[in-house]
Amino acid sequence: MKLALNLSYEKLTDDYFRFSREIGCDGLICHLNTYNATWGGESDEMTTMSVHNPVWSFDSISSLRKRIESFGLELYGIENLNPFDWYDVLLAGPGRDEQIEYLKGIIRNIGRAGVRYLGYNFSLSGVYGRRKMRSARGGAETMVFDASDPIADIPIPDGMVWNTEIEKDGFHVPVISNEELWERLRYFLERIVPVAEECGVVLAAHPDDPPVERLRGNARLVNTPSGFHRLVDMVPSPCSRTELCIGTMQEMPECIDLEKEVASLCDKDAIGYVHLRNVRGKLPRYTETLIDDGDIDVPGIIRTLSEHGFTGPVVPDHTPYLDCREPWLSGMAFQIGYLRACLDAIR
Repeated sequence: MKLALNLSYEKLTDDYFRFSREIGCDGLICHLNTYNATWGGESDEMTTMSVHNPVWSFDSISSLRKRIESFGLELYGIENLNPFDWYDVLLAGPGRDEQIEYLKGIIRNIGRAGVRYLGYNFSLSGVYGRRKMRSARGGAETMVFDASDPIADIPIPDGMVWNTEIEKDGFHVPVISNEELWERLRYFLERIVPVAEECGVVLAAHPDDPPVERLRGNARLVNTPSGFHRLVDMVPSPCSRTELCIGTMQEMPECIDLEKEVASLCDKDAIGYVHLRNVRGKLPRYTETLIDDGDIDVPGIIRTLSEHGFTGPVVPDHTPYLDCREPWLSGMAFQIGYLRACLDAIR
């Protein structure tokens, strides 16, 4: 297994690359989208992104890889597609096939640049509904989700998909069934997976975060442990796997034996890469914690991944913000250090 940090676009700088290497990372998972603050429902939106942004070109991705490698790191993957480039794929809109063709080009660029993974989240609502609270150890700021919070039921505004305003007061986002969203995913995978196979790119699907049955009154996909299996079995391929978010799986009420669920996905070679954070509680309410302070036996999970043959990247996807000059950096340094110790203990 390898340790990786997850860097948003504004963090793709020499300072963050150097920091990542200094704290013991082997590589990076990078976002090419620019995000706004995503703590709570009132601010959980992405900044405006342009259609066909040049950051997705081969030259841009190849240049990014070379910069990262100059710091002794690997670029393992790119995470999250630009909603402007695939909103009609998610909505089954009139531009769906045209957008799928564009996404095929992105996959070819990623493969040609020598990048292994493309993480994505097939979702209408995206990550939404959490609040920032001082609920982690010592009063550190962290994410809390409570299904009874009224913001969880606010309908998706017209013109918005995946927390992104595509067209202000534009197209209507109809309410659909969960099964309809599964069929939209099938349509997408049947056309995209063959290109991923040609290019050697592994598509890694993130589960629903939060893993509720419905969010903002609309459909969700992977919100139970069985949903991970349904997704990878839909269009079976070594290039269609899950981006296994262990914290999200733990939040699912149906997840009774977390290590058993992780082992089952390892055994069918269904994991692209791993997000690993700790949490306390399950739906309808849970709190994200520091890596050593929640309900998940993190050393046990690392041991399970190793014993069942997983060798890919492990990423501490979130961290509470510590009270110091660099809240995020300090939190991530702690997360990485703890995970490094867990890896060393099984070697």
